[in-house]
Amino acid sequence: MPRQIDRPQDSAASDTDTNVPWTPLRPITSTTGTQERVYVNELYRVTQIGVAFSLISYERTDGLAIRDWRHEQRMKNQLAGEEAWAVMVYPPESDRIDADNRFHLFSYPAGTYSQQPGGPGFHEARTVSGPEEARAIGAVQRPFLPDGAPGSALAEHEPQEPAEAWRPLYRAAVTRSRLTAETAPVPDGYEIYGNDLYTVTVLPLGPVGGKVLSYHRHDRRCGPDWRHEQLIKNQVAGEEAWGVSIYPPESRLLDTANEFWIFCQPAGTFRLPGVPGFHQGREVATAPVHAESLRRQRPFAPGTLTGQESGPEE
Repeated sequence: MPRQIDRPQDSAASDTDTNVPWTPLRPITSTTGTQERVYVNELYRVTQIGVAFSLISYERTDGLAIRDWRHEQRMKNQLAGEEAWAVMVYPPESDRIDADNRFHLFSYPAGTYSQQPGGPGFHEARTVSGPEEARAIGAVQRPFLPDGAPGSALAEHEPQEPAEAWRPLYRAAVTRSRLTAETAPVPDGYEIYGNDLYTVTVLPLGPVGGKVLSYHRHDRRCGPDWRHEQLIKNQVAGEEAWGVSIYPPESRLLDTANEFWIFCQPAGTFRLPGVPGFHQGREVATAPVHAESLRRQRPFAPGTLTGQESGPEE
């Protein structure tokens, strides 16, 4: 029998850790001459370096490695502009940085980002829908929350950061409809991969062997794990390939389901302009506290550490 994706957790789970209200960032420092500014709200501490082209680095105030794509989009909107582009990078393993629980966006002013995706999904017009519309096509979409007052973004429970083991993806020969449960061969031009946590659909991108990776968790939760995304990129596109996820202008926002995208280019064919920090060699630390920044670093779950790590094994 042709192999299909096993979905032991294929149900809508709670997004309590990620679906909390957004509160606007407020500035606390501005260092003249370095173009470095620091902003905070109840959930995040954000540093922005640069003006037109900027590096936006953030960490949660509780030190946990929990992400929310919508909050990252709001950071980009507030600090770089609603019509700016931003990307999160999934670099070659030889340039990987994973030393503490910070995440990084690289922003580009409207009209200046030259690597706009040519794959499906990022339309010329804004496309946003709610849970009922998603359910009608067999997808899952978390609700949109109104902005909160200061203090309202704090979760009322103990949040849990990602700590799930990684199992290699396998390629599927058939796919199954969420609406009808019927199976069918994978369509021509597509590749589908899966493991116990994810389904990944792959489409070709561009003339040099690029790939568009569209993926979701079987339990349809948000809060993507950057390490799992890096491993998805590594296995499907190659360890030395580049990948980016896109934070588009609001006029081109696509937010219709708990689905995520990475746009990949082969090794040697793609290089992001003006991106500091990802062309200086590999820095991966396993110590629970980074020796220089004193920031927290979460443990590596089984299967999530690739290549040569630095620092003592804990």
